[in-house]
Amino acid sequence: MTGNDTLNRRSVIEKLIHDAFDSLEENCFATLGQEEKPMWEKPLIGIAAGDDPYYDYLKEHIGAFHWTPAEAFAQKYAEAPAASSLRVVSMAFPQTMETKTMQRQSDVFPCDNWLVSRGEWEPLIRTFCRRLERSFEEQGIRSVCPDLLPGMTWMRSDNVGHASTWSQRHTAYAAGLGTFSLSDGLITPKGIAVRFTSIILEAVLPVDGKVCDDPYGWCSKCGACVSRCPVNAISSDTGHDKEVCAAYEDYCIENLWPAHIEKGDYIFGCGLCQAGVPCAHHPPKQGAISYRRIQPSDDPQLARLVRTSLMDHELGIPGTAYYDMQLDRLFEYYTAEPLKRNYFVAVNESGRVVGGIGIDVFDRLEGCGELQKLYVADDYKRQGIGRNLIGIIEEEARRLGYDKIYLETHSNLKAAQKLYESMGYRSMERPEYSIHETMNCFLLKKISNEANQ
Repeated sequence: MTGNDTLNRRSVIEKLIHDAFDSLEENCFATLGQEEKPMWEKPLIGIAAGDDPYYDYLKEHIGAFHWTPAEAFAQKYAEAPAASSLRVVSMAFPQTMETKTMQRQSDVFPCDNWLVSRGEWEPLIRTFCRRLERSFEEQGIRSVCPDLLPGMTWMRSDNVGHASTWSQRHTAYAAGLGTFSLSDGLITPKGIAVRFTSIILEAVLPVDGKVCDDPYGWCSKCGACVSRCPVNAISSDTGHDKEVCAAYEDYCIENLWPAHIEKGDYIFGCGLCQAGVPCAHHPPKQGAISYRRIQPSDDPQLARLVRTSLMDHELGIPGTAYYDMQLDRLFEYYTAEPLKRNYFVAVNESGRVVGGIGIDVFDRLEGCGELQKLYVADDYKRQGIGRNLIGIIEEEARRLGYDKIYLETHSNLKAAQKLYESMGYRSMERPEYSIHETMNCFLLKKISNEANQ
């Protein structure tokens, strides 16, 4: 079996990444005497194509010194494959809620947690990347982490000023992890308070692609980051002034560094614009919600929504939808048999998918459909979207000829259970056959004109 064959499921990639992350003993605030508290949360994951034209654009926009995936790969392997055989896996590591809460209270100099997590990022991520490369090599897969390449450095760009030979943020955008903000940060499903790394793999895999063609599509231009900046380095009209920002950071290092934290070889980042703003924890809300049938372009956003929601409830494990074979191609799956199944999404005005729900046949019960994959983005919960999606899917179930609906959920998903119960779904014994063996709550609702039972 070749390396590419072993990587035919995204779950293999994610397991290797999560295992490398979980093994990081350095991921704690030991410097602050808090070994039990993590610095970073488990990363979000997106995939870009090695031959994405966006990398050619970056060479023009940033500078000729910016690598394409093929150029980065060739620095490690003399016999590099065609760019079309490469995939770039981007990873976004969110700051913890505790760190963001502390940072929100700072207005001149970052809080201790922020200072340490940024200062200790480089050694931590190099350890992570080395372990990750080794894990892929053990699978027979050639890989390159740009963060480990000797040529990874900062250059001067005529267009954008201070710039790296490999932009992790732009790679994250290409891999569908979010869009940019006024402050130049990337707003991800977990907000803007994140840091990135990436690994280039010799593997042909489905790609996620950008969540929005507009690179600022998720930014509401609210101006909160403008107000948070102590030196007016961000403008609603002109965006982020890197020179003013860098000058203030130099001033902070020389004049405001706290005596109780050793400066050492820390790289400093102010980060005040990434906390106390609407996009600190998730993308800002935008406009009214519309509902429609699934489209092919929805697949990457839906897959990420499902995986993120399950991880948040400690259910990113085998036996849940996290590992469903069809999760990365829901459009294909739900449109393959239109007389049995369908899927609907909730979308905001910027085109972001903020919820979804499906129906499919449940052949263990006569005339029964199964409600599947109801998920709503965390920042859009408690707005009636889940209830609306259930109403839509019940009407679709009737149209398809079902007279009852079965569903599986988990006791960890308490809010979902309350919603189902409020809409007439009642507990039943575990059926002889269930789709996801990890699920431990089973509900049924009759949707014919008779009373629900």
